[in-house]
Formats: sequence, structure tokens, C-alpha cells
Amino acid sequence: MPQSLHCPQCNANVTVGPQHSGQRVACPRCGKQFVAPGSLAPSTRAGDDEDDWLTLDDPKPPAPLTSPSRSSASGPSPSGPIDGGATSDDVHTLSDDDLLDDDLPDDDAPLTLQPVSPGGPSGSGKPPTSNAGFSEGDLAALGSLGMLDDDFLQSTDTVPSPTLGTNLPGINEASSNFPSFDTSQIDGSASGSGDGSSDDDLFGDLPPVQVPSTAGNNAGSAAVAMDPNQEFRLKCPICGSLMYAKARQAGKQIKCGDCHSLVKVPQPPKVKPVQSVPSPDEGYSFALQAPATENKPTDPYQKNANELLAQAAAERDKETKPKQSLDMDVPSVGRWLAGVFGIFKDSGVILHWIILSSLLAGPAAFAYAQESTPLYLGVMIWSVLFGVLVISCGFAIMQAVANQLESVTDWPTMDPPAWFEQLMVVVMATAMAAAPPFVVCKLFGAPPMISLGFTMFCVYIAFPFLILSMLDMQSIFTPFSPEVARSATQCSEAWGGLYFSSAMLFGGVFFFALFAATSTGGLVATIFLGVAAIFVYFSMIGRLAYAIGQAVNGPTDSSYDRDEKLPPQNGQPANSGAKTGTSTDATPKQR
Repeated sequence: MPQSLHCPQCNANVTVGPQHSGQRVACPRCGKQFVAPGSLAPSTRAGDDEDDWLTLDDPKPPAPLTSPSRSSASGPSPSGPIDGGATSDDVHTLSDDDLLDDDLPDDDAPLTLQPVSPGGPSGSGKPPTSNAGFSEGDLAALGSLGMLDDDFLQSTDTVPSPTLGTNLPGINEASSNFPSFDTSQIDGSASGSGDGSSDDDLFGDLPPVQVPSTAGNNAGSAAVAMDPNQEFRLKCPICGSLMYAKARQAGKQIKCGDCHSLVKVPQPPKVKPVQSVPSPDEGYSFALQAPATENKPTDPYQKNANELLAQAAAERDKETKPKQSLDMDVPSVGRWLAGVFGIFKDSGVILHWIILSSLLAGPAAFAYAQESTPLYLGVMIWSVLFGVLVISCGFAIMQAVANQLESVTDWPTMDPPAWFEQLMVVVMATAMAAAPPFVVCKLFGAPPMISLGFTMFCVYIAFPFLILSMLDMQSIFTPFSPEVARSATQCSEAWGGLYFSSAMLFGGVFFFALFAATSTGGLVATIFLGVAAIFVYFSMIGRLAYAIGQAVNGPTDSSYDRDEKLPPQNGQPANSGAKTGTSTDATPKQR
């Protein structure tokens, strides 16, 4: 049936049918749309009070209660006919008021105990029965269970019974068969001395028992008020949507998000407190106690562990301190020689050194022995091609040392375009290092020997910085790199080692060639030493590039160092960071 609702906007009555339940309806007055309740049909369940506000009809009267008919086939009732003259076969229709009046005693009437005569209830005129209303089979069953005795069946004494609002037949008659109980025995025992002197008092000598109070436990489990900032859930009475409100909003009105109606927030529910578990400090705990130890005599053959550790540390300091001071003061010559000439442990380096040196030493010795000018010119042209090949092999050695490889595997002997690319880097670095001092010497009119010496010294100083900067910036026209410049202060020891080793190396080759090149054997030996010096010099530049990469970028995990090795690209040295996991600033960056 249609239901009447109130518009949340203008509070006008809107009639809504059951077919519009849960849908949006429009108010005929203001046109505001709101959601109708989810269920508009009247509830058919008894006791359903949730939708009582939707039911506008008068409540139906309850159905009359009828007492079931009693059959007389079981025999006549021992208590006689029911009051009022009705028989047991009559059906009575009782109202709610009759049931309340008949079953319950009057509130104003006091309860009284009246004795019942041995002849049964008044007006019955029947003598009391010995079976108290039980059949013989019932008595036999009760007797077999030990629930009845002979006094119960033979006694005819009466016991007082309360008088209710209505006379219930059969109760007084049955109660007359219970045995009498003498209360004087209870009074006598109660009036006796309370000092426990009675013979029947078995617990008279025991102290009184103190029952612990449960008020604290009940107080702990009692519900407490909710926190004012805590939220609880409630339903909108208009559309049934769930809403959330805080405890401090109780008694105030909030707006529903669906139907936009104002809803009064009820009182928040009580919250049962959570029983906190006492900490070990507050409750009972077992304190950890040190075991009782007996004072035993000290074993002369057993020393304390702390004394042994202190003695071992002292011996270690005595052994290591002199060695450390010696290593810091005097550098290891063997370690320096291994770092400079360690490349010759590789058989590939030795093989390339012998082959390349022989390719130039043979024609040079033959031309020197013949003393022919055309042969000298041919040897000079061949020396240029020979120098390009030697520089390419030197770049391969620098790459292997910068990446800390065990052997040189990428020899550019069969890649002629890569020779000239690397040669261009070396020529540009040499030219940028030699041109400024040569121009200065010419401007000031210096002698040729002074000009040559000053130019060679400037090349010796600037060539490593320029070539590393070009390789780092990957451009022959960019002779400056910030990372290489910073390494001058961060890797001062590596730079100092490079200049010292290269000075010793080229100085020794120069003085050997100065005194031994006058003969054919001396010329051949000078060529072999020159090629070895070039290989060693490029290996020292590779060691400097590795040190710069470690100082600028920092070392990484050794497991990555063993597994990751970057291959060279375009004949240039690969990242020295291939071993360390970082990009070396002094070598070309892989892009």
C-alpha cells in the first residue's frame, strides 16, 4: 500500500508506492529528488519493530487464546469439577485480562499460609488419598529409584501451602500427603552456642573464611564511555543508508549523504574495555639469579681468557708496527718493478714486442750497414707505419691494465682503421703539449738545444693529462676533464709514481741510445728497448686511469669485479670501471 513520506527539502508529504522502494522520487512541491526507503511493504513478521513507523493502520487485535479440550477417557478427575460448574470437557475462551487476573496473585493481597484440613479442600468432601494423586505404577517406579519411603506413603499430616488468587484443586490434596517437618530441631540447632562446642558441629574449630570481593573484577569488565573522537555507525531513518558520526556529535543533527535529510545522532554505544595483560614487572615473575658457585682454588695451569687475548694482541702489535713503519718510510722496490714491468708476464705482450721490434730493427740494421741514402729514406717511411702499429698495441695494453685484466686479448694488429684513430689521439695530445713551449722559445730566440729540451720537458709533463682528458671526454678537441683535474689532488701518489717511473724509463733508454747506437748491435738493442719503453709507458697510464677511477667513483663489490668485464669499442680502451662496477673518469665512457 502507498506510504506517506516527508520531503527532506520542504518537509511536504509525498505519497510513495511499494514499486518505488529504493528508487529516487521527486517532491511535487519543490521538485527535490530523494531516495525512497528500501522496503515500503508492510512487515508480516510478528514483533518486527524496525518498520513500525511506516505502518499507518490500526494494529489488529491479538487472536483469542483457547484452552485445549480435555478428554474424560482417562477417568474422573480426583479433584472434582472445576469451579463455576464447568466440566473438564468444556472449552473456555480466555482473554488476556482473564489470564493475567487468574494466573497472578493480587498485588495488594498479602501471601498467607493456611492449613489444609485432613479432609481435603473445602467443599470437596473427599478423604485424602494415600497416593497423593499418583498412580500405582508411578509409585512403584519412584520406589524402585529410591526416591520414596514408607513415611511418605503412610503419613497423613498436612503441610501449610500458600493461598493464591484462585483455588487450584488437587494441589492442597496432594500436599496433605507430604510428611510433617518439625522446625524445632532447626531452631534448636540455630539457637545453640556458636563457639563450636556442639557435638554435631564438625567445623566449629575452623577460622572464618574470608571471601574475596569481586568488585574490582566487575569494575574492570564494565562498559565505559566511548572516546569523543571515536566514530560509530548508524542508519538513516529515511533511506536506510549507513552513516558515521563521532561520539561528541551525540544529540546533534547531521545530514545524510544519500537523501540529504537531517538525522539526529543517538547516544554512542558503550565500549567494553580491553583487559590489559599485566607486564612481568607488575605481576609475579621469577627473578633470574646467578647460580651459587663455590670458591674453588685457582688452577695454576689455566689462565684467564682475557689475559691470553691481551698477550696475543700485544705480540701482534710488536710484529706489525715495525713492518708498517718500514713500508711507509721505504717503498718496496720489488713491488714497484712488478707494477712497471708486470705486463711482460703475458706471453702475448712478449710475442708482440719481439715481432714489432724485429720488423724495424732488421731494415734499420741493414740500412746502417750499407750506408745508403735511399735505404735511410725507406727506413724513415717504414718507421712512421711502425710507430702507428706500436701505438695501437700500446693502447691495447693500456686498456687491459686499466680494466685489471690478466692478459691482453684485444690486439688491433688486424684492424688498420683503428691504428690511425688511436694515432690521432696521440698526435693531438703531443701537439698540444709541444706547440706552446716551442712557440715561446722561438719568440724569445732560445737556442735550438734549449728549445728542444724545454719542449720535451713540457711534453713529458702535459702528455698524460691531455691524453686522459681526451679519452674521458671522447673528443680530441677537448683537452680538459674535470675528473682528471680533481684526481691531481686525490691521486697525488699515483701521479707522482707515473712521473717518477716514466722519467727513470725514458732517461735510461736515452742514455743507452746515446752511447750504444754507434754500432749495429747497439742500434738493434736501442730499437728493442724503445718498443718495450712505449709498452711500459702505456701500461703506467693505464694504472693511473685505474687509480683515478677508484678515487673518484669508489670501489665496489669484488664479486661484480670478477664477473663483469666490458669489451673495448672502436679500438679504444674500455671502462676501467668494468672491473670495479664504475666508470673510470680517465678512460672513454661507454655510451
